[in-house]
Amino acid sequence: MITWKKLRWFVAILLLAGCNNKKSESVLNKPPFAALTDSIKRFPGDVSLLTRRGELLSQHNLHELAYNDYKQAWQHDSSELVTMAYISNLFLVSRPGEAVRLLENAVVRFPNNPEFRRRLSETYLEMGHSREALAQYDHILEADSSNFEAWYEKGRLLLRTGDTAAAIEALASSYKLQPLSMNGIL
Repeated sequence: MITWKKLRWFVAILLLAGCNNKKSESVLNKPPFAALTDSIKRFPGDVSLLTRRGELLSQHNLHELAYNDYKQAWQHDSSELVTMAYISNLFLVSRPGEAVRLLENAVVRFPNNPEFRRRLSETYLEMGHSREALAQYDHILEADSSNFEAWYEKGRLLLRTGDTAAAIEALASSYKLQPLSMNGIL
């Protein structure tokens, strides 16, 4: 049974949502977004317009508004570039669960792009899943054992988990492939 108190809260939430929607629309209809917004109204499925406005919104620290554009762009075109932009935005708007699901899907759909596995590994590490994080670097190195950055990141991860001997081995592999000072110093 709905009480008057619950009904008032429900109405207040609807009004706030409507205000936020009007505020969003107001921002999108002002420079520097207005021209892109007009173009998107004329061509709603144009992924390049959606991603361009998403980038512009992000540059103006309006990540929540950009989220809608990236999501819509991804629904029209789930290519590598659009997927990566959408994933980056998901982290900016604090939606790590969605980002992880999208990353897990992306590593399957784009097995030759190590960037998805690297981002997934970082996310797993932040979540406290170091074994899963390490597995991502192992997959990257199975595909390309000459990826010095993957060896370096694996070494850093192994250090964090306390496996010093394996960390030294991974860091040495990185340094052997690319003798940069960053690879020899932590």
